Amino acid sequence: LDLSTSSVLRPICLPEDVSITYYGNKAIVAGWGLTKPNADFPSLPHEVEMTILKSRCDIKDIPFSKAHMLCVGQPGGGKDSCKGDSGGPLIVEVNGRYKQVGIVSGGPPDCRGPGVYTRITKYRKWIRTYSLKGLCTYDGNC
Repeated sequence: LDLSTSSVLRPICLPEDVSITYYGNKAIVAGWGLTKPNADFPSLPHEVEMTILKSRCDIKDIPFSKAHMLCVGQPGGGKDSCKGDSGGPLIVEVNGRYKQVGIVSGGPPDCRGPGVYTRITKYRKWIRTYSLKGLCTYDGNC
């Protein structure tokens, strides 16, 4: 995939500062997953805006590590990713730039959240090692 010729598309930025938690930030999840349990898969991708919560996510069968995961949704539930969204991006806007801070991991079966998202900052080195050299930078230059 050569993004160098596109004036519209570019790689998503990854977080530079591993100490930023993003708690309280609005975040967008995009994907092709269900919009509610037992529904048909959509014909177009969709997105939902939620909040990165400071609390833990206690979901049956999903061990939660606050150091490696984010809890995202609305306090008490209401919105979340759903079946088919796993592996998709959790994106925040910081100073007019979009950054992928998480990856959809799992959530309650009713798709009303809050859900568990893998924290990108804990895997930056691995991502950098296995992504194309020079494609993504951490200085917001993406």
